[in-house]
Amino acid sequence: MEIAEREVPKDVVFSSFESEEALPDIMALVEKDLSEPYSIFTYRYFILGWPELTIMAREAADNKLLGVIVCKADRQNRRKRLRGYIAMLAVEKDHRKRGIGSYLAYAAIKKMKDMGCDDAVLETEYVNSAALSLYERLGFTRDKRLCRYYLNGGDAFRLKLWFTSPSWDDSPAAAPPLTSEAAGETPAVVDNLAEPSTTEAQKPAATSQPTHEPDTSSKVEQSKKGKKKKSG
Repeated sequence: MEIAEREVPKDVVFSSFESEEALPDIMALVEKDLSEPYSIFTYRYFILGWPELTIMAREAADNKLLGVIVCKADRQNRRKRLRGYIAMLAVEKDHRKRGIGSYLAYAAIKKMKDMGCDDAVLETEYVNSAALSLYERLGFTRDKRLCRYYLNGGDAFRLKLWFTSPSWDDSPAAAPPLTSEAAGETPAVVDNLAEPSTTEAQKPAATSQPTHEPDTSSKVEQSKKGKKKKSG
């Protein structure tokens, strides 16, 4: 796969979320590309609920946050299928075209598969050819078109990746390992944080999704449902 052939810049360090001290930097980066801001509760719902699925890319020299992906993995309906979900993916504008966004997406998807997820999903604008191309190179397929999914009236594609697909490659050569910023070790999964309850305050707001390289977007899974309930 094309993603397996890309090299991560040597001056970029990748690690999972470890402390709330990083939350302001994550919010500042993501909100640069949002047409409508998320609430603090949305960030905390995802990041504190699934810290191992929030992966950050930092400049090795000065520790500046260059990119981040925020995801979750939870059980679906009565079938209890474990599904991964990509909620936010953003890369600093001046550092796009370096493969940072592609590697963040790859690393998150690999973690989902390692956790035992059956599939992974996301939504992105149907006109966003850059995002569609990136995710399709990772093995995602267009599951359905969602009419008027965004508040601006735009449609979206729901993309899905089945981890049983023969196109998926999680071999060691596919991407370099994640490393801790401090010790150069694989970041430990933070499992001592209680998962937030899914109250209305914690559910994602209806908003456009942040971008990655180049201008790409997807949408938080639960937002549209909340919007429909209010409008109904």
